[in-house]
Amino acid sequence: MPTTRIGVRELVEFTVRSGDLNPVTQASNNTAMMGSRIHRRIQDAHADNADYEYEAEVYLKRDETIAGADYTIDGRADGVITFPDGPVVLEEIKTSARDFDQLTANTIDRYWAQAATYGHYLCQDRDLPELTIDLIYVNTRNQDESHHRREYTAEELATQYAALIKEFASWIKLRSDIINRRNETAAALKFPFPEFRAGQHDFAGAVYKTIYTGQRLFVQAPTGTGKTISTLFPAVKAMGAGLINRAFYLTAKAATRHVAEDAMTLMGDAGLVAKSITITARDTIRFDDEPDEPTQNPYMLGYYDRLKPALLDMLAHNDRITRAVVEEYAQKHTVDPFEFSLDASLFCDVIICDYNYLFDPRVFLQRFFC
Repeated sequence: MPTTRIGVRELVEFTVRSGDLNPVTQASNNTAMMGSRIHRRIQDAHADNADYEYEAEVYLKRDETIAGADYTIDGRADGVITFPDGPVVLEEIKTSARDFDQLTANTIDRYWAQAATYGHYLCQDRDLPELTIDLIYVNTRNQDESHHRREYTAEELATQYAALIKEFASWIKLRSDIINRRNETAAALKFPFPEFRAGQHDFAGAVYKTIYTGQRLFVQAPTGTGKTISTLFPAVKAMGAGLINRAFYLTAKAATRHVAEDAMTLMGDAGLVAKSITITARDTIRFDDEPDEPTQNPYMLGYYDRLKPALLDMLAHNDRITRAVVEEYAQKHTVDPFEFSLDASLFCDVIICDYNYLFDPRVFLQRFFC
């Protein structure tokens, strides 16, 4: 079984989630570049200090077997300071356009969890009994810099890390169980019609061969040919053979999305056990009672505290996760329906959505295409 690489930041952002949904959109490229400049400025300031040894961008990694799958978890600590006769300090630099005291508790928890994970790896690599973590926060608007220090023993960092991996394992086990059921039923799946229409068999064969070889396939066919089932059926069969792990069905029309949903239902009726989800635009799937002000929105307040039971509930009872299903469980558990659908998509085999979620840099699905 191949090893999956996951970054420390990705691990933390997937597991350390509590409190409110942050409606602030991701920083622009300019802000990201400014953050890089701030990192370099702080790191360069150590260059001429003879009182200690300074290392920038320290690469750290661990190989873990989680829920039966092999992972390499890695990342770079922003800085490590080693004093001749004193403590070792790990620097974690964070930047944003908000004041530190305006950050959500969830954001700050993720900052510390990421730094503590690096700290655990560093303690193991260098046999350190204790470590100081300096969380350096810089406001990009006014360049205000604040230092937030915590002392840890190696044992404390190891305990935190074990809890992080345990939480991650629960999600990995959920996805692994979904994949195993999908593969078993996909391998046995027969075409969900008594016979192929004219040209359908060749069409489906070409799709499967394209997936197998990793090439591209362009098809022009008239309406009524059965293009959707001729595409999704071989894609699902390819999943059962272990060739791919997820398929995206991209379209510009809502009607075509319904055709894809119907195709998944047909294969489900024929014995396939797989998860599909339809992603609906944020503005379209909003509830009528949602206030415009996020800090007053009950679907965003405490979102992450309710997310896990909401996901477990919906995934346990549904294989075809349409807009109506998302809305039903989002209302039941009081979670934002759009973000809920994105979080649920991580556990799905077929994702049906507008093509802009791949091609438009303003809205593309970063968790898949970044």
